[in-house]
This record gives sequence, C-alpha cells and structure tokens, in this order.
Amino acid sequence: MFSKIASIALGVAILPSLLVSAAPTQLHKQQVTVVSNCINSGQVALTFDDGLYQYELDIIKHLGESKATFFLNGNSESDGDGRMSYNDLLLSALSTRGYKKMFLWSDDTQDGNSAPVDQSKGVFDLVAAAYPEPRMILGHSVYNSTANDVVPYGVDKLTTKGYKLVAVDTCMGNEGEWPYEWVGQPQTGKWQC
Repeated sequence: MFSKIASIALGVAILPSLLVSAAPTQLHKQQVTVVSNCINSGQVALTFDDGLYQYELDIIKHLGESKATFFLNGNSESDGDGRMSYNDLLLSALSTRGYKKMFLWSDDTQDGNSAPVDQSKGVFDLVAAAYPEPRMILGHSVYNSTANDVVPYGVDKLTTKGYKLVAVDTCMGNEGEWPYEWVGQPQTGKWQC
C-alpha cells in the first residue's frame, strides 16, 4: 500500500518537470489558436494523423496536384466520440512549449476507429454535398485502405464537386505560415512517447 502511494506521489511530483524537460529551450507564452475548419468557401484541408508509416507516398500519388497536411505521430486524447478534447490547462501547456496552433477537424473519416471503407467514403459524400462549405477532414495515413481506397475516392468526389484541396496553412488563410517552432535536429535511435 505504501509503495503504491509513494509511486503516485512521485509521479505527481515528477510530472511538472517532465512537461518542462520536453519543452523547447526558449520558452514562450502566447495564445494557442484552435483550428477546426477552413475559412474560405470551396476549400477542404485533408489532414492525416499518426504517420509516418508506409502509405504516405500512396496518398501523395492519389492527391495529384492537390495538397494535404500530414501530422507526424499525432497522439491525442479522445473525448469519447473520436474528437480530440482540450481545455485551458492543455492550451496553456501547449503555449508554454511554444505551440502556435492546435488542429482539430470538422469531419472525421473514423478510419482510426476501424470504420469500414464505405463509412469513411460516406464522410466525403457528406462533405461534397455541402459544397462550397469549407471543411477540414481527418484521416490516418497508417492504413492501406485509407491510402488506396478512401483517399482516391475522396479526392475525386471533392474535386469533381469543385472543392480545392489545400494544406492547412492555406485553409487558415495564412498561406506559407509555418505553424511549428524549430527546436533542433530530430533525435536518432529509439524513442517513446
């Protein structure tokens, strides 16, 4: 019993130092903008989470001249319906660590929750039916079915309807804005979240 209480107390005591130790070398405090949709009519931002894996080149091939955004190893905390949850504490922690933006989405293909291909394609059908309403769609680049069934279907469906598929910087109206902060060269070797 004592060791369990001591472990919990140690974890609580260490947690703040872990948050700081992973932070950039120069700390910043700024407002973190939550982005969950494009701002311009006729635009859709396709976003892909949890890569890099083996299907990103397939997705890029299926995009043709269209653009998308890939979020690398995007672990998130779900609120139970598949959407990332956030609160003031999280936004404050992100701000302290130098983050400028936090990306959510307006539509989720649910491929990350093992949705059947037809269900994921149905998301693109609903978005296409809402043309020219701006949207931001979440998919996951780690699934062959997403890369080679859902994406080609979705790109064709949306572009045929008239949507322009853009990266998130264009979607936000800030073409060319780099929403990340450089903190140094990537680490090599094994790592763990």
